[in-house]
Amino acid sequence: MKRLVSLTMAAACAMSLAVPAFAASDALDSGYSEIKTATIVKQAATEGADGKIVLATTKTNATVTIDGVKLSVPGGNGVTVVSQARKLAQKIEAVNGWDAEIRYGGTEAWWKGASTINHIYEADDLRDGEIEVNALKSPTADGTVLGAIEDLTLDDIFLGYNSDKKDVRAFYESGVGNDSYGVLPNKTIYFVIRDQFYKPSDIEFDLSKVEGSKYVKSITDTQESFSSTVLTAVDNQEITLPKGRYRVLKVKLKENMTDDEYKLLFDLRVKVKEEGFMDWKKGDTKKFEDIGETWVSNDEWVGDSDWAAGTGGVMIKPQKNEDNEIIWYDENRDIAKVEFYADSDTDKFFVKLSTKWNNEWYSDMFRNTDAFIFNFVGAPKISATSRSTLTIYNPFVNDDDELEVDLDELKVYKVLDTAALAATTEEAIAEAIADGRIEDVTNLFTAGENEDGDQVLTTRTRDLGTYIVTTATPADLVDDVVVDSTNNGKVNPGTGR
Repeated sequence: MKRLVSLTMAAACAMSLAVPAFAASDALDSGYSEIKTATIVKQAATEGADGKIVLATTKTNATVTIDGVKLSVPGGNGVTVVSQARKLAQKIEAVNGWDAEIRYGGTEAWWKGASTINHIYEADDLRDGEIEVNALKSPTADGTVLGAIEDLTLDDIFLGYNSDKKDVRAFYESGVGNDSYGVLPNKTIYFVIRDQFYKPSDIEFDLSKVEGSKYVKSITDTQESFSSTVLTAVDNQEITLPKGRYRVLKVKLKENMTDDEYKLLFDLRVKVKEEGFMDWKKGDTKKFEDIGETWVSNDEWVGDSDWAAGTGGVMIKPQKNEDNEIIWYDENRDIAKVEFYADSDTDKFFVKLSTKWNNEWYSDMFRNTDAFIFNFVGAPKISATSRSTLTIYNPFVNDDDELEVDLDELKVYKVLDTAALAATTEEAIAEAIADGRIEDVTNLFTAGENEDGDQVLTTRTRDLGTYIVTTATPADLVDDVVVDSTNNGKVNPGTGR
C-alpha cells in the first residue's frame, strides 16, 4: 500500500481524523483480529468532462454493526460520500477497542481536483473514485472459549505470545527500546491482557519477580490507555492497538547507572474470583513460571554526542586521548554542554539531564521567583584527566536571543550530595531542595558570551549535579516548605523549560 502525499494545506486542515490505510490483508498482518467492511456507496467521486474531480453525493445510509451496536450515518441533503465516510469512521473510532480506515482508490494525480481530500492512498482493488470504510478490531479482542483452567495457556491470556520460545512478549511505547533488542532502565513495559479477561473482578493476575528483581520498581495490574496506537515488543515486533483502554500488567523499572545488561523473569499466578467465569470455580488457580523474559541495559555511545533533554540516560565511553563533548538540547536550542579531555586510562560513565520541574517540592521552594532547574544525573565523577567544563546556556534569554535580566542578578544554587542522591531517586533530590540542602555556587560560574555569541554560564567540575539558575536570593526562598499537591509540580509562573 503506497501512501501518497497530502494534496493541499487546506486539505490537511480539513481532515482531522487520523485513520490508518491498509490493504485488506495488511490490517490483519498489523495485528487486527477482525475487519468489518461498512455498508457504504463506494463511488465517491467521478471525473467530469473538463477533467476535474467531482465529489459524488449519496442518499444511502452508511452503516456498520460493531459488538451488536449498529452505527449509521444518513445520506441525503447533499451529503458527499467522502463526508459520510469520515463521519462513519469517527463513530467507529469512538467505540472502545476499534479503529477505522478509509481506503481511497486512485492516484494523487487523479484526486488532485478534490481539494477536500487529504491522505490519499492507492488501494489496488479499488477503482478510481471509489472509497471503502473498514472497522478494525483490537487484537486483544479474542473471544476464544476456553476449557479447563489447567489447560489455560499464556497465549489465551496475553497478546504477543512467542510460539518459538513458548513465552509472552513484553510491549513498550516509543523511546523505551535500546539498541540491543531490549529496553532501557527507568522505563515501563507492559504485558497486554486479552479483553475477555479485562475485569479484575472476574480473574486475578499476580505477577511476581523472579530474576532481576532489584531492578524492578513496581508491578501493577491496571487498565491503561496508551499514547500511541503502535506498541513494540522486546523482540522488535510491532502491534497496532486501537484507541481505548486495556488491562495490562505494568512493570516500572529502576534506574541503572552502569553498562551492565540484566535479564528480567517473572512468575504468574492466575486465580478465579467470580464463580462460573469461563465455567471455572471460584478459587481455581493456574501458575506459570519464568515468563516474560526481558533484557535491560543502557545504550553506549563513544565520544561526542548530542541528546534531547529529558530522554533516558546513556553510558558514555570517552574517546581516549581526545577532547570529548556532550551536548543537551530542547526544541529551541542547546541548553547545556560538558567538555573534557580523556586520557588512555578512561572509564565509562552514565549521564542524563532533566530540566522539568516535575515535583511539587521543587516549585514550592521557588514559587515566588523565576527559576530553571538543570538536573544532571550520572556517575559521581567524569572520567577525565582534569576538571571538565560545564556550560549552561543562560535560560533568561528570550526567543529573540535577548537577555531578560542583568548578569549580576543571576544566582546559581547546587544541591548538596547530588551524586549520592542520584543513586536513589529523583524524589530524594527534590526533598533535599525542600529541606534547604542547597548551596550558593554563583561565584564558581562565569556569566557572559561564548565564542558563538551565546549567553552562557560556565564552571569547571569533576562531578555533575543538580543546579538551579534563578534571580532569587536566600531571603526570597521559602523557609518552611509545605507540599501543595494541587500545583502539579509547575513552577510559578511557569518558566521551567
